[in-house]
Amino acid sequence: PVEVTQNAPDALNAPVRNDLPTPPATEHFDMNEPMLRVGILIVDGETNNEVKVSCETSWKLMGGDGSLLAELPARKAVTALYKQSRYWFDRGNGFEKTQNFLRFVPDEPNSICTVENLDRRNRGSDRPYNRYRNVLELRYNSTKSRAWLINELPMELYLKGLGETSNVSHMEYQKALITAARTYATYHFERGTKRGKEFFHITGYADDQVYRGYDQEAASPRIVQSVEDTRG
Repeated sequence: PVEVTQNAPDALNAPVRNDLPTPPATEHFDMNEPMLRVGILIVDGETNNEVKVSCETSWKLMGGDGSLLAELPARKAVTALYKQSRYWFDRGNGFEKTQNFLRFVPDEPNSICTVENLDRRNRGSDRPYNRYRNVLELRYNSTKSRAWLINELPMELYLKGLGETSNVSHMEYQKALITAARTYATYHFERGTKRGKEFFHITGYADDQVYRGYDQEAASPRIVQSVEDTRG
């Protein structure tokens, strides 16, 4: 049973925005469904203020202006960070710098990329939860003076990585929860009112919706089925 205890006029009346970030024109995406941007990690002391990213297919390191910075083979890692008003990356030749934010783009859409220096078992999780489908992006925002690692992926794949319920919970409960989660994510995708100043739609934490990426998807076939059963 669900009981609505009060109205939410601010949420109901918030206007739809048309100025939200979109993928650079040099990248191809299927836009038949929302391309959600999820803040998955504040890049701070937990990862030594840097990220080390690789992808399971060949991949490209792109600048936020669409420039090609490097072409990498599968599982080749690049270390990246934001410091002194610049983005820095090391593809094996020492650190190079750029003014543009960094995008880690697998050559096969929706392939898996790994944040190699992140292991959420250090926080008490049962898995590293450090693998994510599609694009990762390192981007600093002046609104809160911090850099986020952002996961950009289609809505339905995002839902398959949610950790809001157990894989063994009742299927009808899962489908109801996924429908609510899809609604919540779509609302923030359309309006960008909550996290827009930090260049993404929602976080992967409980203050929005718990999202754990591919490791969650791989361990939760019933939730994956619930997403498929309620698609769209």
